[in-house]
Amino acid sequence: MLRSGEELQSISLVIATGVRRRKLGIPGEDEFAGLGIIESATRDAQLFAGKDVCVVGGGDAAAENALLLAEVCPTVTLVHRGKALRARREFTERLQTNHCATVFKEAKVLRIIGSDRVEAVEIFRAGAIQPFQMAVGGVLIRIGVEPNTELFRGQLQLNEEG
Repeated sequence: MLRSGEELQSISLVIATGVRRRKLGIPGEDEFAGLGIIESATRDAQLFAGKDVCVVGGGDAAAENALLLAEVCPTVTLVHRGKALRARREFTERLQTNHCATVFKEAKVLRIIGSDRVEAVEIFRAGAIQPFQMAVGGVLIRIGVEPNTELFRGQLQLNEEG
């Protein structure tokens, strides 16, 4: 319904509200935004040159960003919750042969730690008894995106992905 009260009808409706990156929802994620949370390896790589970094995710975006960071960072640790990366073969093969890159499968970052900047991540690996901390100067999170459709919940039928 329009503000004027007029109603419009259509067979379909395209809502283009965009997407946002998924968040881990862990302690430190919001606190260190702009203070060691890497937004883009393409744009921010030089800011993290010479620092050890952690990339979270297992798809193309995570693998590609990890490879870009490995060009300027001494170590890049890719943490993925699954048993196998979902990234394309070309990315996974390059990660396996890159001397700066390490992949932790069946693992998750539990929290991001620091005082005024990112200093470490706490990681839990499947089969371990307890989590461990790893010193890093930056964290890049690439675990997918979600649609900006909250304002339509309860008004329109949405699928399971929103």
